Amino acid sequence: MGSIRVLPRHMRDLIAAGEVCERPSSVAKELIENALDAGAENITVWVERGGLGLLRVADDGIGMSPDDAALCFSRHATSKLPTDDLVGIVTMGFRGEALAAISAVSRIQLITKPRGSIEGTELIMEGGETVSQQPIGCPEGTNISVSDLFYNTPARLKFMKRDSAEASMVEGVVERAAFSHPEVSFRLYKDGKEVMHTPGDGNLLSAIYCIYGSEYATKLMPLKYDYNGVSVRGYTAKPTAGRGNRAMQFFSINTRPIKSRMLAACLDEAYKNAMPFGKYAFCFLDITIPYELVDVNVHPAKTEVKFVREKDVFDCVYFGIKSLIRGSAEVDLTQSASSEKEAVPSGQPASDITPPPAPEITPIESAPVSVTPAVPKEIKANAVFFPAPAPKDPVSEEEEPLPMVSAPSFSYQVEKKNDAPIEEPQDPLPSPTPSQETEEIPVQETFVKAPSYRYKCEVFHTYIIAEGENDLFVIDKHAAHERMLYEELLTHEGEPDSQLLLTPLVVKLARDEYSTLIAAFDELEKAGFEVEDFGSGSLLVRRIPLCLLGHDVSASLSEISTALSEGKHDKRLSVRERLLYSVACRAAVKGGEYTTEAELNALCERVLDFQDIRFCPHGRPCVFRIGKNEIEKRFGRLG
Repeated sequence: MGSIRVLPRHMRDLIAAGEVCERPSSVAKELIENALDAGAENITVWVERGGLGLLRVADDGIGMSPDDAALCFSRHATSKLPTDDLVGIVTMGFRGEALAAISAVSRIQLITKPRGSIEGTELIMEGGETVSQQPIGCPEGTNISVSDLFYNTPARLKFMKRDSAEASMVEGVVERAAFSHPEVSFRLYKDGKEVMHTPGDGNLLSAIYCIYGSEYATKLMPLKYDYNGVSVRGYTAKPTAGRGNRAMQFFSINTRPIKSRMLAACLDEAYKNAMPFGKYAFCFLDITIPYELVDVNVHPAKTEVKFVREKDVFDCVYFGIKSLIRGSAEVDLTQSASSEKEAVPSGQPASDITPPPAPEITPIESAPVSVTPAVPKEIKANAVFFPAPAPKDPVSEEEEPLPMVSAPSFSYQVEKKNDAPIEEPQDPLPSPTPSQETEEIPVQETFVKAPSYRYKCEVFHTYIIAEGENDLFVIDKHAAHERMLYEELLTHEGEPDSQLLLTPLVVKLARDEYSTLIAAFDELEKAGFEVEDFGSGSLLVRRIPLCLLGHDVSASLSEISTALSEGKHDKRLSVRERLLYSVACRAAVKGGEYTTEAELNALCERVLDFQDIRFCPHGRPCVFRIGKNEIEKRFGRLG
């Protein structure tokens, strides 16, 4: 190891800024938290060029004096810690490093005025250095503009996504702040256009409605539950309103937005047996816990926390949702069993039904649930591998259909007399003339190679059983069809089979889903989609892959986004491969769905005649073989 030296101040500032200022959305988060700590009732955010060109946050909070304005950009200078310890932190920020880190990698204009003052202060900074400070006339509060973000760290700029994706992440930060502080009015302007405005009336449902609309607001149940010193307030989805991923699960602790795997797992457990498998509830929940029982000083981003009594937090959310689901189920059963409509106030929270104590609630998880068996859903003929059958000849309408045989298994031969050699026919044989009818002529016969298997049946509406000469084949129809669609999509790179929609479809997505798909526009186009950014977390869909006809486009895009997000760390797969995996999985026939015998025959034929279909794109087997000898051994026929 060489000699040790102390880095210059500007180098230390740039290194430290990397933890706090990852991208424009992290800058927006820090500035909004400062505005909330300042007691703002109205917060306005402007974004230009995804926040890299300009990111401005204005509030009507308490403002700063000229001395505090000059000091706030010093590292670890803060007014939010009343004592010298980190126990019981009640403010959003407390580390005193956000403004210093932001100023080190951008150009800043700060305009602030304390309440009751005659004049305000304007402070100009560039690269962490003060350029000018002077009095100015301005409204009360603070207005801070961050421009040319990362202008002096070009390496960081290489990792930024397109402007629309970065702006979407900023919008997600504003959304989470609006959900955790419904008493504050938020406005967001993107490239001069207002894209979000919440009323700030203190009603969380109003904020949800303004941001996500009635599609989600009408599918929520109000939750209010207290348990062992912990309370949870907010809204959670009805059991019939599941989504394909967890992108719309919003949690906050003491009004601080957080990310928690523990709370996500708690939600899954609470909805177990109440929501279909593979679906996830969306929620907007705030958990209140004594400040000294939670540690928010885990990471500079302050989105990860640790609980002193984690089990109490888990139990509070779990029991609250369980009692809410049970209450809503009892109301539904009562209304369906009685012909008279009970006078139940529509605004009454279902959780007002007094839940039993925790020990009595625990057995609910294992209680039998009455489920009405679903009628198997008939799938439509797939345009790629399940073509519609050709019309039958009226004469042979009553005859049994011939077994389907793939083209590669055909073999054409001609047999001639006098031991003539067998050869491939070049031209069709001429029709015999009347004078030749009594003569012996060579006879043309076509020998068709019979398939080495016979389709037998389908079991559980999921698996296909086929019989070979000395083997029994079991085929997973979803896995096999998924692989077939994937191979078909791969062969149409650049010219995918797609369908133009008669009416363009506007798809509203969760903010993370929207950002992921915006960044993958080029790959979506190669896969057969034609989409446009419609703003406010929505996409305008004009064209979809042909294999997705008849499917829910919104759910399909949501699942594609999940696949892209979950697989982004897998370097073995490209973005296009992950996208095609998801499209094929979504379009493939599902286990449990009704499939016609012709479709089963076609699928069985393709799987057993071609060696390229043995595993689905995710690596699961499509077919396995059971030998006749093995079966006979099981029955004791062989020693």
